[in-house]
Amino acid sequence: MVEVSVETIELLRSAALYHATRGNADEVFSICDVADFNPGHQQDIAAICISLLNSEGRVDPMSVYTRCSERSPALLKFYTVEIAEWAYGTPRYCATKVRAAADKQRLEAALTRATQQITSERGIEEVLARLQQDLAVLERPDDIQETLTLDEIMSLPDSDDAWIMRGMLRQGDRAIFTGMEGGGKSVLMAQITIGAACGVHALSMGLDRHEPLRVLVLDVENSLIQVRNNARKIYPYLLEMTGCKTADLEWIDERYIDLANPVDAQRIIRLAKSRMPHLMFMGSVYKLAAEGEKHEQSFNAISRTVDRIRAETGASVILEAHTGHGFNNDRSKGSGMRPDGSSRWMRWPEAGLGMVPMGKKVKDVVELVPFRGSRDDSVEWPKGLRRGGVMPWDPIFADEWDARYAQSDY
Repeated sequence: MVEVSVETIELLRSAALYHATRGNADEVFSICDVADFNPGHQQDIAAICISLLNSEGRVDPMSVYTRCSERSPALLKFYTVEIAEWAYGTPRYCATKVRAAADKQRLEAALTRATQQITSERGIEEVLARLQQDLAVLERPDDIQETLTLDEIMSLPDSDDAWIMRGMLRQGDRAIFTGMEGGGKSVLMAQITIGAACGVHALSMGLDRHEPLRVLVLDVENSLIQVRNNARKIYPYLLEMTGCKTADLEWIDERYIDLANPVDAQRIIRLAKSRMPHLMFMGSVYKLAAEGEKHEQSFNAISRTVDRIRAETGASVILEAHTGHGFNNDRSKGSGMRPDGSSRWMRWPEAGLGMVPMGKKVKDVVELVPFRGSRDDSVEWPKGLRRGGVMPWDPIFADEWDARYAQSDY
């Protein structure tokens, strides 16, 4: 590869902006972004191009000229004097070179920072976590990813392998269960995860069988004794029912974790990649990342970690969360069962269900109330759950629910 000089890179940055201002902004900024240009006037003009592209759908020289004149005389002068074609080829060529040069600078900075940290008092885990975080920024190819036509999407087969819990949770889906403290969430999560590991759909009417799945559990709320006590209500029966000798389930022995800390996040991601689970449970949400008043930061830390795990393992992920106290402490219906914290928890998962007690009139029954609409019409979770059957929770589906509980006043 021919080394491109610093001077040439500067001309290429100007040439890329020139192309962007003359009808090729969509092509240029599909390859590089604002941060790939020099801070100051170059980034200002890049931001103007993206703003025009988003608001107007196109970028032309006069529109950029007008925006620059509104900003400052200095920016307008820079645009009219420095942004030129320089005969450096196509928009794609210029943008690709700009992106490559920016990535090289980022890589050099990341390696320099890691080298400096190695010689400091910082632990190797922290150095590696920060380096992996820096390198993740560079994991973007220059070329557009492979695409699929609508006909190819329509012809995708309905595969049984796509279900983790048939009719409820697909491979790669995210589900969040909420409920009040002591409402039976932990037992339900144990029933689902141990069932999956034993090859049983634990929320189906007939406890349907399937191939045992690899399950990874990060339960940062319950002690080992509590985990054991919950498992005693489920595991012996499932072993006898299925005839299997053991369940392919691993419990991560962690009680204190902060996914907002890159070291902790990378450690959990690496562990998931080493185990390659079909299903992973994580909870409770409020103990996965330090929150306080920083609801959005907590959401970002947890959601990005979960999405990295999904992308790199294909696992479905179930999270357990507590609800807020709602208006006048009403946590009974609809959005009142949303997870405490950021409002984005309502939009993020494929399924969001709250466990609502029926009250004194109908003991040992909870309604499963969606706090977000389903993205998939073929998915049907139970309408409710009832204690006292073979398993800790028995599902109640729509017909029975409508006949017995729908009109209950609770």
